Amino acid sequence: IDYELSDKKNENASSFHVFSAMVKGSYHVFHKHAEAQIYQIHGRKIWYFLPPASKRPSKGNPCDLMMGTGTFKLTDEESRSLSSVLQQPGDTVIVPDGWYHATCALDDWTVAVGMQRGSPHSFQQKFDPVPQLNGDSYINTFIHP
Repeated sequence: IDYELSDKKNENASSFHVFSAMVKGSYHVFHKHAEAQIYQIHGRKIWYFLPPASKRPSKGNPCDLMMGTGTFKLTDEESRSLSSVLQQPGDTVIVPDGWYHATCALDDWTVAVGMQRGSPHSFQQKFDPVPQLNGDSYINTFIHP
């Protein structure tokens, strides 16, 4: 599969591959970057989108938005411009260039693959690192919480 995207500015814009594996309740906070396409292989996740002109939402667990629990809340203005989509296996979500987006995994485990325009070295998304575990501690933490 050729993951190069074509556009009017640059016929062969560079891109990189993305692999996403999440467990139920895990999430990505609101962030933005260049255009991306994510194909869901297993499990479901909910995506939230805010237009590029929006002020960056505060960091927090976007799963709280769906459940109506927790401390993460959007302002009234953010709530009015919020869009959401449920991604299921076989669905591709296209993240438009510069749109704020956040995700929440809904099933025991989810897997997705895709591409993102640009270079991974040019983005400063500042995701929290995944804890480094080994052996039984990994299985007990992520498989049998």
